[in-house]
Amino acid sequence: MGIASNHGWKLWIILALLAGGTLAVLAGWRLIDQHRARLLVDQCLAEAQDSQRRKGFCRQAIQTDPSFGQAYLALGELLEQEAAFEEAVQAYRQAVEHLPGRASPSLRLAECLVKSRGLNEPEVRLWLRRFLSAAPQDPETADNTQSLREAREWLIDLEKITIDENGFMDWKDYTSQEIVAILLRSQVRGASRYDGPRVPLRLSFLPREAVIGASGRFQLQEVSKALSDGRLSKARIRIEGHSDDVEAASRSGREALSLERAQAVLRHLVESGHNADRIETVGYAEDYPVRPNLTEADRARNRRVELINLTDRTRLVKDVRD
Repeated sequence: MGIASNHGWKLWIILALLAGGTLAVLAGWRLIDQHRARLLVDQCLAEAQDSQRRKGFCRQAIQTDPSFGQAYLALGELLEQEAAFEEAVQAYRQAVEHLPGRASPSLRLAECLVKSRGLNEPEVRLWLRRFLSAAPQDPETADNTQSLREAREWLIDLEKITIDENGFMDWKDYTSQEIVAILLRSQVRGASRYDGPRVPLRLSFLPREAVIGASGRFQLQEVSKALSDGRLSKARIRIEGHSDDVEAASRSGREALSLERAQAVLRHLVESGHNADRIETVGYAEDYPVRPNLTEADRARNRRVELINLTDRTRLVKDVRD
């Protein structure tokens, strides 16, 4: 029994040593492949004129080491320069997969998706969020405050103001942090009123009603959190109510309904502990639609409220509505 047991242990030791030797050989081969791939990418970057040769070097690098992420990144940049956006998207996807600690491939992928598929592509927001998550830990991007700020603002705009196939604007729900960021914008930022400190909220109002539904109440919880932020705790806020063009028989009736919607939001905020003295309400009926009132879907989008930070009145040259 003892002898058999000893032989068994010796066999296991021999197998382990053989396995370890095999793993060491495989690791050595992998290092050699990585080195060859790196040299090929260096050749790609050094080639100043011939785009085809540069792409060839990148593809050779990928064949040599399919996990060498820098080769995919360089190939994606070359394809993007040639306006081969869908091919570039695929290259950037591989770069993201094989460069998990790098932030820039996610940003390049987001930018290329916009060029390839437009602003409405949901993946654009996904990869922008991935970039913002990775950038502070990536030495290459951690100190690039301008890129981080631009990506953050771009993400807010893309998530909240998307463009449909007819070129009209639409909104989605905001988080409290996004509401704070928007309400802290300058009054003179950009040409559109939605470039400034104005947050459009679609609270799923039914026609001829000012009742805030369950999904709307969740959005107002985020509004309440935002207005409790120290940077906004003393801000003057205006709540604007809006309607579609057929909710009442007269414009005065629609104006009253839109005011009721603004006041419904005010009541929710007061119940959440906010001071009514710093919040004003107004109703604009159908005067400022975000979409033509042609279909019920369009009218539903126009039945909304908007929040505006009025604190910096000295810089409010005009309330842009055109």
